[in-house]
Amino acid sequence: MRACFQLSCFYSNCLTRIGEQITPANMKTVSIAIDERLLEQIDTIVQARQLKRSEFFCEAARYWLKQQQIKKLVEKDRKGYRRQPVQPEEFGPLIRAQQWGRL
Repeated sequence: MRACFQLSCFYSNCLTRIGEQITPANMKTVSIAIDERLLEQIDTIVQARQLKRSEFFCEAARYWLKQQQIKKLVEKDRKGYRRQPVQPEEFGPLIRAQQWGRL
């Protein structure tokens, strides 16, 4: 079974009053469907850290986006090394400098 709820992410400190609720001016509200067991796990964390669900999901989304950015950069790096592999002489002096104590 799925649980549905609304999620609000806070993007700025600029607040506006909507009825009795105070929300940031550029906040968007979205509805998501989520597995109940997963939501229970999230709620346990949210309660322990004294967060709101929206704060949890915003933090999780930022983390996921950052991980995607890292994956993209790693793949770009891999492609670069495939196009132009490291040559043995590139790191020879560094490796020899690190091994000077070993005789």
